[in-house]
Amino acid sequence: MRSTASIRWWSRIRCLTDATPINPTIVERRVRFFAAAPLITREGHRLGAFCIIDRRPRPMPDGDVALLVRFAAAAMARIDFLSVISDLSRNAVMPAPTGSRIGDEVIW
Repeated sequence: MRSTASIRWWSRIRCLTDATPINPTIVERRVRFFAAAPLITREGHRLGAFCIIDRRPRPMPDGDVALLVRFAAAAMARIDFLSVISDLSRNAVMPAPTGSRIGDEVIW
């Protein structure tokens, strides 16, 4: 089925402002608007996209595009943070308690 979708690109941002039947999933869910900003790691790995959808066609002004990019950046910052925390906890070595010795007693 041929689409009459209006597609605009901002660097790597994808926006369909009138997503009339493009594929069966869109028809089934009645999606008419779709915008996405990629989630890319610092190493350049593409994890997916931060997406917004609507059942009504709508314009996507540049201010909204900037906001979408900011939301994607915030999501990616959170993913990076959780990855660092995961790496730290995986590599953490808990030292055995040593305490301090005064004479023959161990003080904790």
